[in-house]
Amino acid sequence: MKYALSIMLVIASFSDLDRIAKVNKLKKEAKEAYQAGDYSQAISKYHYLLDSMKVEDHRITLNLANAYYQTNDTTNALNNYGSVTESDIKVIKSTAHQQTGIIPHKQEKYKEALQSFKSAIKSDP
Repeated sequence: MKYALSIMLVIASFSDLDRIAKVNKLKKEAKEAYQAGDYSQAISKYHYLLDSMKVEDHRITLNLANAYYQTNDTTNALNNYGSVTESDIKVIKSTAHQQTGIIPHKQEKYKEALQSFKSAIKSDP
């Protein structure tokens, strides 16, 4: 019985290590795709991390939103920025608010933009 439990623990630890390695590889590939300007590939990798691998990381969601912004998909960008505006990580929260201010500013919706910029400052002075 002890041996079976030990074997199960060893197998479980290897599967966790495999998952961590896969997550790290996908993060790296997504970052490289983004930096190379291949935003659709970055979006695909970030979605896979969030949806299929169930990684809960506000940095990934922020990066996904940035990739959408780069493809001029402001609807998906705003949705993803909005989901991290309540992050516990001040810099992520502030950055998300900044971006939700830039989009309406470009659309000449200055009051909406100003509110987002104020929220950004309040989030991380």
